[in-house]
Amino acid sequence: MKVELGHFRGFKIYPGHGGRYAWTDGKVFQFLDAKYELAFLSERNPRQINWTVLYRSKHRKGRTERDGQKKRPCRALKFQTAEAGASLANVMAKRKSEPELRKKQKRLSKHLKGQHRLLQRLPRRKAASQQKTGKPVKVSRVNGGRRG
Repeated sequence: MKVELGHFRGFKIYPGHGGRYAWTDGKVFQFLDAKYELAFLSERNPRQINWTVLYRSKHRKGRTERDGQKKRPCRALKFQTAEAGASLANVMAKRKSEPELRKKQKRLSKHLKGQHRLLQRLPRRKAASQQKTGKPVKVSRVNGGRRG
């Protein structure tokens, strides 16, 4: 027993029920009754008619609570990765080092980062001051044209 799907409404059509409509190019459409056939022939959009399956799926009608829930995203699991070139003894020694020593190292690294940033900013400031004073600034060109 072959069960067909209706072309317009989308419901099952059992053997011995409904009718078929064929175009000259060979496409065949199954309809349960004249209501669906006339709607199809008048070129109505099944997504805009309340009683079609396409309308109900588009407007999310007839869903249960579980279907309507949002899917939870897969979250990354946290795990420890091995450091390259560090043995277990080195890692344990670093972990057991005194908190004060670690705080000092942190402060020193922050200070060095700040100094590095200041040194990077100095040449920019000098170049900006030279352009304001009107001194000629050499512009390099690649292959005789503009860089782009």
